[in-house]
Amino acid sequence: MVVYDESCFQSNDGGKTGWFDENHRQIRPKGSGKSLMVSAFLCECHGLLRLPEEQIAQHPGVAPDATEIIRPGANSDGYWTNADLVKQTKEKALPIFQVLHPNCDALFMFDNSANHHAFPPDALVASRLNLKDGGVNLKAIMRDGWFMNEEGNRITQIMANSDGQQKGFKSILLERKLWRQGMKKDDAVDLLMKQPDFLEQKEWLTETVLSEPGFKIGFFPKFHCEFNFIEMFWGAVKRFTRSHCDYSFDGLVQILPVALLSVPVAQIRRFARKCFRYCNFFKGV
Repeated sequence: MVVYDESCFQSNDGGKTGWFDENHRQIRPKGSGKSLMVSAFLCECHGLLRLPEEQIAQHPGVAPDATEIIRPGANSDGYWTNADLVKQTKEKALPIFQVLHPNCDALFMFDNSANHHAFPPDALVASRLNLKDGGVNLKAIMRDGWFMNEEGNRITQIMANSDGQQKGFKSILLERKLWRQGMKKDDAVDLLMKQPDFLEQKEWLTETVLSEPGFKIGFFPKFHCEFNFIEMFWGAVKRFTRSHCDYSFDGLVQILPVALLSVPVAQIRRFARKCFRYCNFFKGV
């Protein structure tokens, strides 16, 4: 089982209390300061999903560490999106797991957030279509669909017209002989959503994880962060950064990688056991 989450760390997030001479009190910044965001995968047997030093040379084609640290903001590295998570999962997390756990099945668990349930840019999502062909709001031409004709044969349907434009739902339904004169948009979208190829469309993250044999995906219940033991890991990491805070962004950049490795695996296992007890308790209620 591998759990995932993101967390932000502020440069001015230091200790809240301390001893000072009444005439020499420390003047601390009022704001939280610049931040760093960490996107990480965690398992109870290895901690952060990363290769040991002895295995990095043995697997040169595998990323050594699945953890991503970015500087969020419009004028920095931008903001973390589902596309970033999919890339991190596919190119780093899955290959590292296969090295660390050969011949094992994996269960990747994510929080139940809207970002984790986004569809791929070329997904078969009826609500993205216009009535007519084309559309400026589409990020990509939809992947090929399919339907069964009257003879029971499976027909592949290309979603681009002869001009290279995305077909509208009217054209798609006409080719499937499902369009009815005077059909309203909501009815047409609802009809298309019920077609087998649209129904089997998976979310981007789910599609990525399930694309590799032996990998499964799950989502924690909403508003139940106590089930995810990486939340306790974040608490331990933030305790370390607060005790070593020098109220500068450069200091945060230097101390955060150290803080991420400061939590021993034995402590992570205790976090996991505590979360498993929560899960078992709620399962029995």
